[in-house]
Formats: sequence, C-alpha cells, structure tokens
Amino acid sequence: MLSQSAKESLYTGNWNQGTIEAIYPLPLLPQFVVPKNQDQEKAKMYATLCYNRFFNEPGIHKKRHGAREEAEHIIKGLKSCGFTIRGPLVDWKWSELLKHLKNFVNAAKDDCSVIFIFIMSHGAQGVLYDKDGNRGDINELLKTLSEVKNFLPVVSPTF
Repeated sequence: MLSQSAKESLYTGNWNQGTIEAIYPLPLLPQFVVPKNQDQEKAKMYATLCYNRFFNEPGIHKKRHGAREEAEHIIKGLKSCGFTIRGPLVDWKWSELLKHLKNFVNAAKDDCSVIFIFIMSHGAQGVLYDKDGNRGDINELLKTLSEVKNFLPVVSPTF
C-alpha cells in the first residue's frame, strides 16, 4: 500500500512531519501508532507539562498537594518512552501558560511526530484557573495548537 520511498522513510528514516503526512491519508489503522523503540533521531516526540499547586493564601481553590510528585512521575514515564520534555511550567498565570504553549508548539511543529500536552489545574466546563484563581477560556488555549498540522497526533488537555 505504501510506496517504496514511504516505506524507507517509515522504517529507516526520521519520523517527522513528512513521514506522518505520507501515511496519514492511508487507511492503515483506525488510530496513529508510533513504533516501539524509536530513538530521538527517528521519532521526534515532544511533551510539555504545566501544573498549578494553588499554594497562594487565601486561595479560592483547594491546594493541590502532591502535584509536583505527580508531574515528576509523568515526566519520568514520558522520558522513558523517548519524549523530549519542555518545561514543566509550574504555578502559572494564564498569560504565562499561553506564551509557554505557543513557544512550545512553534519550536516543535515542523520537526515532530507526536506532541503531548499535559495540563493540571482546577477548572470548570470550558474554563481553567491560573495560580491566582483567574479564569482562562479553554478555546483560547486550544487556539495555540492551531499551528500544529492536522495530520500530527496531538494529545491535548483532558477537561
């Protein structure tokens, strides 16, 4: 089903935007698969973690005890899978989060095969709260991902 050059790129070349674009329209599987044991030169996998602990007093949100430890476990797991980690961004204000995500996406978008974005904070339907309890619109956050090509697998925040 794949051309010879696409197969060579898939099995021996770098997993970058071109590789993903070559196999994206093909009905190979109902989901995208990153091959096991890809090294940093083949699968360009990038991740970022952003979390708030809500340690400011008096806070309107409950403190998130254990958030740092949880993030460290996630980072360790992602690194063991070959992800390059950007961050973490800790105790962020809304404007800092948007800037961090925009910089992350711009740095990774042309040379990646997978992007993983993990955000831990308090929130409500359509809203995330920054470290000071200020509301941020999730749609505004999702706009920062608009630079990512639609054929790249993107794991984005779960709300």
